[in-house]
Amino acid sequence: MTDSSDSPKPAPGERPSKTQIKAELERVKQFCWRLVELTPGQLAKLELPPDLKAALDEARRLTSPPARNRQVMVACRYLQELDWQAICAELEDILHGRKVVTKPPTVSAETPLARSLLTGDDESLHALSDRFGREELKSLRQIVRHAQKAVQDGRPPEQAVKPIADWLARRSK
Repeated sequence: MTDSSDSPKPAPGERPSKTQIKAELERVKQFCWRLVELTPGQLAKLELPPDLKAALDEARRLTSPPARNRQVMVACRYLQELDWQAICAELEDILHGRKVVTKPPTVSAETPLARSLLTGDDESLHALSDRFGREELKSLRQIVRHAQKAVQDGRPPEQAVKPIADWLARRSK
């Protein structure tokens, strides 16, 4: 049997042969299996449509080989509709460190207040007493204490302030 890459490409306007179609489907299926074997963190770095991600997650969840094979074929159908070779190139870049994918940091308006609470500024806490009830302030104090302990244990302040900022953002909505 000849390698599918050796088969001639159809001329424009010509229909691909059955062998070429099968070879293409096999390459898509191989790539789909590769996507299923990725960790969720690696998969998250790829820009994939939600329906394809859901199909891949479902294939990863299934343990029965026949069910998993069927689900991989579902994911293959989604991949065939996309430029799967570009996704393959993007995956290679990510896996081999040639491309750094970073999400832009989200800056909340509550972050400066959260930082002042982390440093132990009681005035900031008292300023919040008119915005929040007694039970909410009690909950906030507990989160601040946990964050302060995390900083004492060596956690970076940028990470420790996040739960405080999240709490403030949820309450201010």
